Amino acid sequence: MPRYFKHFATFLFLLLLTGTTLEGQIVSAQSANRIVNMQITLAFDDGSNFSGSISTGQNQPAAGHERDTTAGQPSSDVAANLQIHVQLQDSFGANLDEKSPNGEGQVLFTVRNGGSYRIRVRGPDIEETVLDNVEPALGDRMLNIRLHRKGAKGSLATTGSGVVAAKRLKAPPAAVKEVEKGDKALAAGDLPKARQSFEKAIEIYPDYDIPYNNLGVILMQTGDAEGGRRAFEKAIQLNENFTRAYTNLARIELSGQHYSEADKAVVKALVNEPLNAQALCLGVQAAYLSGRLDGAVSYAKTLHTISHKECAIGHYFAARALIGNKLPDQAIEELEMFLKEAPTDTNAPDAQLKLEQLKHRQP
Repeated sequence: MPRYFKHFATFLFLLLLTGTTLEGQIVSAQSANRIVNMQITLAFDDGSNFSGSISTGQNQPAAGHERDTTAGQPSSDVAANLQIHVQLQDSFGANLDEKSPNGEGQVLFTVRNGGSYRIRVRGPDIEETVLDNVEPALGDRMLNIRLHRKGAKGSLATTGSGVVAAKRLKAPPAAVKEVEKGDKALAAGDLPKARQSFEKAIEIYPDYDIPYNNLGVILMQTGDAEGGRRAFEKAIQLNENFTRAYTNLARIELSGQHYSEADKAVVKALVNEPLNAQALCLGVQAAYLSGRLDGAVSYAKTLHTISHKECAIGHYFAARALIGNKLPDQAIEELEMFLKEAPTDTNAPDAQLKLEQLKHRQP
């Protein structure tokens, strides 16, 4: 049996625990581990600022990475009355920190330079905004996020990470609070407490997609793959545009060697987020292992256009697909990138062997 299959189950288990692959970095190890400040500035899309009057409105988004900040006149009372909370999450969705903006709408987080993060902004009078794939090392050190007041004209049920289900917007505060408690427990490694909170949120509001997805994560981490599958499928049933749930489902299918099913889940994940690095990384693997070599190559090409520092394994599977398609020169490039980004990966010896074979092949 090829070496990469021998280690594939271990790789996928780690993937499920972290929500991302573990190999491959574009920035140096020293730079990646450096602690930096990330500044987030909030502004309303109607032109008003945090020192203006308060109006009422509800949950969701338009977000954009901008390097300049927008400052209003200091008014901590206004910021407090708006009850806006900015959550710093890891790429998996677990909360790492949470703060309220100051009177100028600004929040400062201390992060690891090489990390990939997710920003979630919520409040009773604004529509929830989610910003995925925030990477300080690639320039995301100063972010300007526009907020939309609930009930204001032009409100859209979309966020920076795709369409948000209307049912999610109706989640009662008690259910939202339980999800937040569960996120904190998950980030702290307290799986029983996290599970209890997510199950409580579902009990309060059965049509809430987020706690089903998060519960699925808990079940997977505790060895209940089938329970995790059912939870992710329920989250998707409630929100057919839930990219994160599709990617989690794809991971389950890959770990169970249901490669065609994993491939289908990736396709659906990419409908709303065509440049989602995690989905593309899973797509390269699922497409190759299900025999769709052209699909694997296509995913790899798209992956090359965005930051994918935690998906070195994608180069490895892309190379195998290119070998299968009799494109040795392109396969050599992928193998060289894989070995450069992940020289200690368990698949590195096999990659090195194939690289030597391709370089010394008969013309």
